[in-house]
Amino acid sequence: IIVKEGQNVVIDFGGFTYFADGNQVGSTGTETLSFQLLKGATVTLKNGTVTSTKTKMLIQNYADLTLEDIILDGTKSDVNQYTLSNNFGDTVVKGATEILGDENTVAFDIWYGMYGVYDDGLSVTFGEDFTGKVVGAVEYGASSRVTADNWQEKAPLVIENGSFDISFVATSDTIEEANIAISGGKFTAPLKDEICAEDYEATSFADGSYGVCKHSVKRVIDSKEKTCTQNGYDKIKCLNCEYTITIDYISAGHSFTIYTSDNNATYTADGTKTAYCNYVCGEKNTVTDNGSKKLLGKTSSITATQTVSSVTLKWNKVTGATSYRIFVYEGGWKTLDNVSALTYTAKGLKAGTSYKFAVRAYVTDGDVTVSAPYYSTVTTVTKPEPPKTVKISAKSSDTVTLTWDKCTGATGYRIYVKTSGGWKTLKTTTALTYKATGLDKNTKYTFAVKPYTKHNGTNIWASKYTTVSATTTYLDSPVLRVATTAKGRLTAAWADIEGENGYQLYYSTSKNSGYKKLANYKAGTTKVYETGFESGKTYYFKIRAYTKVDGKYVYSDYSAVKTIKIK
Repeated sequence: IIVKEGQNVVIDFGGFTYFADGNQVGSTGTETLSFQLLKGATVTLKNGTVTSTKTKMLIQNYADLTLEDIILDGTKSDVNQYTLSNNFGDTVVKGATEILGDENTVAFDIWYGMYGVYDDGLSVTFGEDFTGKVVGAVEYGASSRVTADNWQEKAPLVIENGSFDISFVATSDTIEEANIAISGGKFTAPLKDEICAEDYEATSFADGSYGVCKHSVKRVIDSKEKTCTQNGYDKIKCLNCEYTITIDYISAGHSFTIYTSDNNATYTADGTKTAYCNYVCGEKNTVTDNGSKKLLGKTSSITATQTVSSVTLKWNKVTGATSYRIFVYEGGWKTLDNVSALTYTAKGLKAGTSYKFAVRAYVTDGDVTVSAPYYSTVTTVTKPEPPKTVKISAKSSDTVTLTWDKCTGATGYRIYVKTSGGWKTLKTTTALTYKATGLDKNTKYTFAVKPYTKHNGTNIWASKYTTVSATTTYLDSPVLRVATTAKGRLTAAWADIEGENGYQLYYSTSKNSGYKKLANYKAGTTKVYETGFESGKTYYFKIRAYTKVDGKYVYSDYSAVKTIKIK
């Protein structure tokens, strides 16, 4: 079964058992799933049993999933690895639901960050209305591609009730670092305090099971008062579980418990505190107030201003700080400098390149230096380099073609033309050429090219643009064709140019110099025959059109040079 994005599906099994032993589903090449619930879907499975004798994974979930009075049995398949695999979306388990695995099977997992499209995270919740059970391993972890700090905040597991014959398995970091909050339920193995909900501790119960408890209601079952010369104790037991502690009150002549501060702490040193003997004997004890040392705050409001080869960082002052250490991330954090100012410029950077910086506050008192426990980061991109030159590769009476070399760090370019009202945008492109069309003839135009690079959906522009000017011609250039059909004879032809008064045909025996005018031809001429050329010799030809404007001759650009060996 596949449930796709945008589908809202409720499957009520009506008390029946569904054997998912048909064709398995999944991504191409990995069709090993019985159920594939895709991102953007809402699915409810209830009132029955789902199992399979051939699946490797009974349910792979990326949807918002509700399980209610349903048994997911992964023990019938010898190759089953996961009964329920949670990769995205919110999973809620209710009623007498059972999720069953065995010693070789993961009952369910929470697996964060499989691909970038799933970075929003997932959750699994066994609420107070869950009365069923879970058997097998519970796997918690993240893909190796995940680099974000505190990714566990996007993958919470909440357990408030139910029975659990499980073992926790951590595949990333350790299980103590998992975002698991247990506030109820019965377990067959002891728990760790790190995965208990806030204010709860791991405990055991009289029936031999394990779980959590707040120990909010306790009673003293035995006690002995202490004096200056004799020890005492209180034995305290929770009314809800088997949790029992003994509080020893040690007396080695005196007992000091109620301390008050009498010397304030600094950023580099703890303060002191003083207590009088609890038995009012007058004895006084002054000690270092360990842990009272002030903590520097986290650097805030870091801004970054870029050039093509530098980034200038600025930040707010941290109370108590005397200096700041600047880092750059290059496969690991590398120290750049220590400064007392609230700004720093990193130089010698590559154009159009992403950089991640960190700023951490420090305080120094004599030989003692203390750093802030946390630091802030900022990611930015240097500006791309502008083109060194922009060239005119072709032009006519109404077009100009621009070309330029690729700019370091650029992902695109914007082309402008200068008008009487200022610069006007013509186009934004990733190409290295642009043809401006619809221009006026015999008119000078100034163009500009400015590169950019993208960062977080925003264009970071080069500091300046590169300009080039070109003047359109009165006439388009003729397109010349040449041939030789007889000894010493040349045939030249061209398309008629609009608005011309005539044409001038030039020839040379060298491609790049020495051209002489062969003849003038009147308007409308498109084909001529010329003789007197030396047989067996190679000649080069080009042509241009001309017209008369205000009593003066105006010429088109020359055509492309054509080469021919005369018969």
